[in-house]
Amino acid sequence: MKNFPNNQVVARGGISDIPRLKEHCKRDVRNDRGHISARSIYGNLDVDILIKTVPFPHGQISCVKVGEVRELNNPTELWDVIDDSKLHTSPYHASIVCPDVELSEKQAGELSSLFITFGNYWRSK
Repeated sequence: MKNFPNNQVVARGGISDIPRLKEHCKRDVRNDRGHISARSIYGNLDVDILIKTVPFPHGQISCVKVGEVRELNNPTELWDVIDDSKLHTSPYHASIVCPDVELSEKQAGELSSLFITFGNYWRSK
């Protein structure tokens, strides 16, 4: 598993708002924390390249940099983004590792506020 640099871009299909992040946070089989699926290309810092290479069927895309997620860390909550490509069928799978299996409104809100959402103009029609 590769350790993503802080300026690494990760993307999720759709809008990463509070309800969706809470809904998509699932128990991580490796630990007692949660994770949210995302996509990334190790070493890629360009959203255009990421979205063209890893097509999303969604009308919108949400992106965040790994370092922004890690900045949510505090003494009681540990956040990270990891390369999960070895555990999934996609070579571009990444996981946003959450401090808990279920996100609180506050946690989901803080994470949601980091995402930039825009129209998926790369989507084939």
